[in-house]
Amino acid sequence: RVRWTQKPCYSGGTVASLATPSGEQYLAAAFGSTLNVVSVTDGHVIGAFDVPLDDPVLHLDAVAADASVLTARQKGEEVDDDDDEVVVPPTAFIGFSTHGLQVYVLALTIDETHERAKGTFSVVKTWTASQHAVGCLKFSNKGTHLASGATDGGLKMWDVHHHHLSHNYKGQGGVVTAIAFSEGNKLFAAGTFQGYVSL
Repeated sequence: RVRWTQKPCYSGGTVASLATPSGEQYLAAAFGSTLNVVSVTDGHVIGAFDVPLDDPVLHLDAVAADASVLTARQKGEEVDDDDDEVVVPPTAFIGFSTHGLQVYVLALTIDETHERAKGTFSVVKTWTASQHAVGCLKFSNKGTHLASGATDGGLKMWDVHHHHLSHNYKGQGGVVTAIAFSEGNKLFAAGTFQGYVSL
């Protein structure tokens, strides 16, 4: 008699971790063209997103947005464009790039009120990254921006909630393999396979 079965949920590439306010932890991982979110506690897949046209997932990142953050912009008040306050809805976000040069940002809602958690996805935004493949992706600390590094050294900063490219950097050349944000999101650094670091 079959007690349980386990479907494959990971075929290689980057893995991202998420923690909810309740203390539960999850992993986001890809199996081919399917993005899976897996419970660390018991290993079950709480949600899966199938990329259209069987386009394989290459790189991903995830961020648990701070549900307690409310800014003037969220309240509908006018703010200066240079305002550094964070605009984050109360959810988690997963960003990933595909072999077909597409970038997706998904909102993930996790229902933990049942014995087993259940995750549901909604597409926030999709776009074509560039003429070159994406080497890595990284969310800012509270999920308002997504930085992508390309195989030609180019760096792009995407405004997740306003759905536009906010910055475009040429970089030093070479495959971008790592991106990191400072604590206050004032600075970010990108490193390449060839050893260059841009700040």
